[in-house]
Amino acid sequence: MNWIAEAASEHASIPANIANAAGVGAIAIYNHGSHTDNHWHAGTIDSILDNVKAIHDQDFQATCPKSSSIWKKRAGIQPQEYFDTDDPARMAAVIRAASKPCIVYKILAAGRKCDTPQAVVDAFHYAYDNIKPTDIVNVGMFQKYRNQVKENVEIVRAHLACQ
Repeated sequence: MNWIAEAASEHASIPANIANAAGVGAIAIYNHGSHTDNHWHAGTIDSILDNVKAIHDQDFQATCPKSSSIWKKRAGIQPQEYFDTDDPARMAAVIRAASKPCIVYKILAAGRKCDTPQAVVDAFHYAYDNIKPTDIVNVGMFQKYRNQVKENVEIVRAHLACQ
């Protein structure tokens, strides 16, 4: 199985965490988005260069169709994670323009687009209609009450069969 790791910013040594993930077979590693956002907004983006050096070469981009909760909070909009309804369209344009493959995540807006089965279907359709053939969609799932893996696979297979 091929797998991609996210550098865990909660570890005492992120470069050691990156080395560990590479050592057990991760085919790619990327820096945690909120960790990067925090340093960007604090003016300390250079402090993550050690992480980037440890990762070496990244042949994809991780993208999220939501606003950074950090800059929204700094702007006084909301203190919690914020999902702007205009963000997916803006990020879709960025994804389509990116020269590298993208990993698109949070397509269900951290559960906010799961109110109905049709809302979930619509979110998957929107994601797959707005990515390049080289991109992937990464979806978090919670198996406690339903078989979300099976449901999501069925949605994606049906969508791709119509392409």
